[in-house]
Amino acid sequence: MPNAHIGDSFHGYSANDLPRWEDLREFSKLWLKVEGSLDVLPDMEVHDLFLWEIMTPGQQQNRSEYGGCQAGNSLAHIDINGVVHPCSAWPQPLGQLPDQSLEDIWAGRERQSVVEAIAITPVGCKGCSDLNICFGGCRGLARHLNHSAGERDLMCYGPR
Repeated sequence: MPNAHIGDSFHGYSANDLPRWEDLREFSKLWLKVEGSLDVLPDMEVHDLFLWEIMTPGQQQNRSEYGGCQAGNSLAHIDINGVVHPCSAWPQPLGQLPDQSLEDIWAGRERQSVVEAIAITPVGCKGCSDLNICFGGCRGLARHLNHSAGERDLMCYGPR
């Protein structure tokens, strides 16, 4: 299932161009058929909580390493023009190399604003019993493409 990556074409994406929870429901049906035909499941690393739940049912304890969106925290994306972004799915520029050093960009106000935004629970996630598991999911795509659902991850059907 594709994810949007920033670049010259990111601004051409709309929420309808990306997988949503309705697509996951269909994928789940397909996965059950495929999974049933396999003798051994492949060893998988699935970052997205909602896909992970479908592909590795009953293994919640194995997801303890997930700490939520790491955009601008433990990861960044540097595009071909040297523009540093919080993540490959978060199009906000933080600075540009080599005009600024990576250290200065990382210490900058733009990056700090991303970290602060991630610390706030999305409106669309308030009251969800699984917030302590997904931490709001993909915050970059949700922030830019899912305002109508309170910036909830596009792959989440709603508070559980």
